[in-house]
Amino acid sequence: MKRFSLILLSILLLFSTVSCSETADKTVTQEVFSSTSETETGMPDDKWKHTAEPNNYTVEDKSTKQKLAAIPIANASMSADELRKICVDFLHLSLEFPWMPQQTFTHEDLNITREPGTVYGGIPYISTGSGNIYRAMEYYDEATGTIDMSAFLNAGLRFGNACSGGVGWAWQRVINSADLAWTWSLTHHNGCLRVGPYTYPDTVENFHEVRSESPNKYTASDVVAANGEQTMFESYALVKLADGLVHPGHVRMVTGEPSVMRNDDGTIDGEKSFLFYSDQVKYVNEVNHDRKQTDGTPYKAQGGVRVKISFSELFKTNYIPFTFGEFLGTDPVEASNATLGIESPTVTIDQLTATTLTCNYAISDVFLKVTAPDGSEKLNFPRRMTNFFTKSVDMEKEVMISAITNQLKALAGSGDHTVTLLCQISTGEMVTAYSGILTA
Repeated sequence: MKRFSLILLSILLLFSTVSCSETADKTVTQEVFSSTSETETGMPDDKWKHTAEPNNYTVEDKSTKQKLAAIPIANASMSADELRKICVDFLHLSLEFPWMPQQTFTHEDLNITREPGTVYGGIPYISTGSGNIYRAMEYYDEATGTIDMSAFLNAGLRFGNACSGGVGWAWQRVINSADLAWTWSLTHHNGCLRVGPYTYPDTVENFHEVRSESPNKYTASDVVAANGEQTMFESYALVKLADGLVHPGHVRMVTGEPSVMRNDDGTIDGEKSFLFYSDQVKYVNEVNHDRKQTDGTPYKAQGGVRVKISFSELFKTNYIPFTFGEFLGTDPVEASNATLGIESPTVTIDQLTATTLTCNYAISDVFLKVTAPDGSEKLNFPRRMTNFFTKSVDMEKEVMISAITNQLKALAGSGDHTVTLLCQISTGEMVTAYSGILTA
């Protein structure tokens, strides 16, 4: 018995010695560094891949529209954690909500066809798309879980997003301090603030996918190569939920905070340190997790949802982390504001046509409505914005009021009709840009 105890003690001591050689560092502090470096070196290989963990996600017994409505509207009194959660929840709903097409639907960007009778998850990937879940819900039949694709296609709409659109609509539930249009615009200069000790010149306005000798033309690959492995590992260690990860041509959102393993000398073990991300992707079969509806029926989500990736893989594939002023408290969340710039309680058709609609958040759709004195609706003219994250809309060129001029003239001459201009914006709100009496 004594001998057995000595053997057991030896094993425990050995285990203690081995486990102490790596320490888990899960408590990190987020910092944004503004120092610059103009060092240029060669670019690592740009290949990247996904590695997905099993997922036991089950759709709750709540409709997609109810889930969307339950995501709160951001405001300046919310904590950073609350703001970050809004972005993550919106992205995951956009990537996962179950639906079936009423008609066969395909697109040149899709590697699969969407067929009636099959449940799919989330907004499809379309490289030229500017769609979002707000627009999808207008064509979504809650009772059957189907979407009328003919209505989408006949209206010339884009039912889908590219990678930057997928995460961008989610971020813009909260963020208006950064230029989120495309992956190349996600720079510190444009409000996508560096996380951690890595640096690159503040003069870099946009990333470029093709390397140039000009010091102002960088790619994320240049940044990673110039800073080196441990500097980038330390930066990955400081990300928080809803922060971003960008490399040449693709962007992701952090949706699971990092687990950091350190070696005896304090350096980070990149193979054993990891985080989770979610993203809008084209090749659904690479990253999909099986989802199950409440009746047990499995379906595929469009994007990668809580995909586990090591720091080493992030470094090899040239990803750099960023965050936003709203999360850090340096740019307080702004209340939404949309306007035509018309103060008068009456408006002519010519005045409507000559104006520009502006908003401090991205505009998804514009609705021009006319109601009679008794409140009955006489006209509802929707226009879908096809430009990524536009905040300024020309009423003639983009809303195309000329298409309904005759209807407006008839209404203007038949009593006090009220014209109202509504905007569906990225915060999740339907805001009024103008409301007044329509005159001839």
